[in-house]
Formats: sequence, C-alpha cells, structure tokens
Amino acid sequence: MSFKKPNFGEDKVSFFICNQGGMKVNSSSFILLILLFVATFAFGQAVDVPLTEVKFRRGGDVTKSGANCYQLTEDRRWSSGAIWYPAPINLAKNFEMEVDLMLGCNDKGADGIVFIFSPELKIGYAGEGMGFAGLYPSLGVEFDTHQNHHLGDPPQDHIAVLSDGQTNHRYDLAGPIAIKQDLEDCQNHRIKVVWKANEKELLISLDGNNIIGLQKNIVADVFLGKPEVYWGFSSATGGGHNIHKICFEKLTFEALPIPNTFSAKKRKAIEKGDITSLDNVLFRSGSATLKKESDEELTKLVDLLKANPDHHLSIYGHTDAVGNEQTNAELSQKRAESIVDFLIKKGIDPTRLSAKGMGENYPIANNDNAAGRLKNRRVEIYLYRPIP
Repeated sequence: MSFKKPNFGEDKVSFFICNQGGMKVNSSSFILLILLFVATFAFGQAVDVPLTEVKFRRGGDVTKSGANCYQLTEDRRWSSGAIWYPAPINLAKNFEMEVDLMLGCNDKGADGIVFIFSPELKIGYAGEGMGFAGLYPSLGVEFDTHQNHHLGDPPQDHIAVLSDGQTNHRYDLAGPIAIKQDLEDCQNHRIKVVWKANEKELLISLDGNNIIGLQKNIVADVFLGKPEVYWGFSSATGGGHNIHKICFEKLTFEALPIPNTFSAKKRKAIEKGDITSLDNVLFRSGSATLKKESDEELTKLVDLLKANPDHHLSIYGHTDAVGNEQTNAELSQKRAESIVDFLIKKGIDPTRLSAKGMGENYPIANNDNAAGRLKNRRVEIYLYRPIP
C-alpha cells in the first residue's frame, strides 16, 4: 500500500514591540528598545509567542476550524494531516506548550495524534504510523487511541515517547502509559509539553495530571548534537477513523528567525513540478560569479530543498543571444554550476543536484531589445522526486 505525503503551504510569523499606554518614547529610549529587541534574538531567550500572530504551515487534510484551532483529519479512512510552526526552535533553551486535543467521538475509531520535534518539515506514513512513522531523526509524543497488537499497544488509549519514526513500543523512549479515561469522548483534553533544557527533562501532562516524563539529552542522543528543530503535530486515520482537532493555548520558546521562503504561490508551483524562474539571481557581467544580492533567493531554495528531502533539483542556466553561441553555452553551464556550489555549501547533498547550461537556445522574450535580453538571462529550476 502506498501513502501520499502532503506538501506544506507557508506563511509568515510576525513579532511586535508595542508602546503601551500611549507612553512617549524619546530617541534615546527608542535606541535602547531597539538594542533590547536585537539582544533578545542574538542571545536567544524563551518568550511567550502571541498566538494571533502565528501562521502555521499545513499539509494533507488540515483545515482551520476556529481561532487558533485546526482540524487535522477528516472522519474517513486513510485521512492524514500535519501542522508545523514555520520557524525552527532551539532545544538548548526551554520549550513549553499547552494545547487542547480532541481525539474524536468514535470509541472504535483510529488512530491518534503525535507531537513531533524534527529537523525537517514533512509528514510520515498514515494509519498506524499517525504521520510520524518514517521520520528520522525525530522525537514524538503519541496520543494513541487504537490498539495495534503487533506494535505492542495496550488495549487502552495510551501515551508514549517515540523516536526516529518508530511506532513499535519496543523502541519507546518512555511508556506506553495506559490512560484510564476514554480520550475519544468528543471532549477537548488539555495537553502540556515541557522541555527543561538545563535538566534535560521532557514532561507531559494530560488534563492537569503528570503522565509521562523522560530524562535524556535529546539534542545529543536523538538529534546528533543539533539543537535547532521544527515542531508540529501529525495525525492519521486508517481502517478506523475519527475527526482529530487541535487548539493552541500557550507557546513559550526561543524565537529564532524565520527562514527565507518563497511565496505560497511560487512554492506550490515549484513543488508541483513546474519549471520555475528564480528571481534576483545575479552574476557579474560575463562571469559565473554570483553577486551578493543573489543570497536571499538562493537561501529560499535551500529552505525548500530541506523541506523536500526526497526530491532532486535540476538547474538550468540561460543567456541572451549577444555574443558567440558557444561562449554563451559555456557561460550558462558555469552559472548553473555556481548555483549548485552555493547549495552544496549550505548543506544540500550534491547527489540531489544537477546543472545544465542551455545557452541562448530557449529565449522567452525578444533578444532585439534590452528588456527582452534581461528576461532571457535567467536561471530556471525543476524539482522532482526521482524514480527508485
């Protein structure tokens, strides 16, 4: 059986400094406020995140159902969805979150919801995998309402701490802990997730009661020493089904900068497989040396590739028709290779990348005027999933 992994839309998160109560701020005070604002990001403090400013990235069957609330699955078989905070967080700092989970109304439904830490924005397998299975490296806290005997599930609804996309309980970091009450009761259940960085302790509570804890250096032991991860929730149904919903109540963590990303429209076109021109990718005249102004657009491309780790990228360089045809072909090849070099330096696996110089052979505008020649000097990309 094959499972479709959904793509993710993207939005922005904004943070504001407010001058409350109409207080006047002179120039010295204003400079001090700016310095404090910069220091907050430079030194990385855990702060409360205003929920009204968060625009989560969503994939699969996720729909917004109210203020700070989302429906993750439809009430049908083999539905799946995931929702991610759009920027990474720092696990070297404390993390705290409170959410209300609604795990459905059908006591014989399936399968559950998983809270996830992962270095990449993606979703795993549906059904018993609950959108977590197959994610590596990763840490997950499952809220499972279905008994799969071959996974070692207890007959009751249960909570467990999972790692590296493994949903079989023989690999649990903690649990499973059977829950006495029925979680498929059409009611919201308050979940609190707390990560204490200094103590290296993860604590999970349900409806005000501490349920499960984990004492472990998850940065070193799970994420190979890299503290920056994304967080989110995934959910899935299988042979049984339920509606799964989530409402965010409180978020506290280090506010890292949001990665540069393409617009939602452009990202959707690229991830659909459309050949797409990059904007503001500039080279020195007659050279394959990238100008500094190109970094912003190419950094967006790095983010996209990291969010689609199973895809490869073809890069096509194009020139106008000025000069020698062979020289233009060679220049377009070198420029495409310069972009490959940039991506490799940013951590992209070179086996995922290919460069092709198209020269002047595929114009999209008239080469008889400057405006047309400018359009023809371009770089195009094609994102695709290779055939195994």
